[in-house]
Amino acid sequence: VRGLAPPGPLVAIVALIESIGADATAVFVHHERDPVMLYGELAERGWTAGEAGVLLAMMNLTAIPASFLIPWLSDRTGRRSPFLLGLSGFFITGAVILVAAPGIAYLGSLLAGIAQGGLFALVMTLPLDFERTPARVGALVAMMLGLGYTIAAISPFVLGAIRDVTGSFDAVLWVAAAFLLGQFFALLALTR
Repeated sequence: VRGLAPPGPLVAIVALIESIGADATAVFVHHERDPVMLYGELAERGWTAGEAGVLLAMMNLTAIPASFLIPWLSDRTGRRSPFLLGLSGFFITGAVILVAAPGIAYLGSLLAGIAQGGLFALVMTLPLDFERTPARVGALVAMMLGLGYTIAAISPFVLGAIRDVTGSFDAVLWVAAAFLLGQFFALLALTR
């Protein structure tokens, strides 16, 4: 599939799957992920594709252990609120660093990764704090996931429109930082 313009690689893979029939158990495909369409935006931030990849890898590599460690620590202390508020502060700080101080973006990426992993895991347990019966917990989880993923699905369109209107990712990152600030105050209200 190398060298094929989109959607050529996907078409070739689907054709391969159709041609091998029911006897095959798996098809393994390795294709490069070269963010050609993002080079302009990366250059705007002063990053190469490799540097942006390292930032993303750092964020993900800190998010994964944080998603296990933070809930464990929260459970051991018996309190979620200090962790929710502290991680929210990490997220805000990380986002502001990424937009306002790209020279220390690696620190921002680490803070955002720790916050992302820890907050996601902790927020998944919040329905247990607010409801008492399994049916009510299930209903709250359904609402939380339904609304959360709907907002997550809409966000790229909204943030993309902001990018199109302003011509810069700076505005998008500031909007994200503002939403994170709103999240902090929502968590502050919930944890009282």
